[in-house]
Amino acid sequence: MVLGLNSPPLVYRNLVITGSIVQEYPQHGPYGDVRAWDVRTGKLMWTFHSVPRPGEYGHDTWKADSWRQRSGTNVWAS
Repeated sequence: MVLGLNSPPLVYRNLVITGSIVQEYPQHGPYGDVRAWDVRTGKLMWTFHSVPRPGEYGHDTWKADSWRQRSGTNVWAS
């Protein structure tokens, strides 16, 4: 399993925003989500799902449960 950062975090106001790099193969593994962290506390403030979850815009474009544990959805730059 591969999960890491491939570019420096972005700082906006009181948030540190991180993208991610995840494995391409096998196709199942960690999601490549974008996350924002409170700069003072380190608390996770929000997550943008690079593969939409049920109830989120675009989820209906994923066939059956193909969205589950889908790796390879990297966020290349801030």
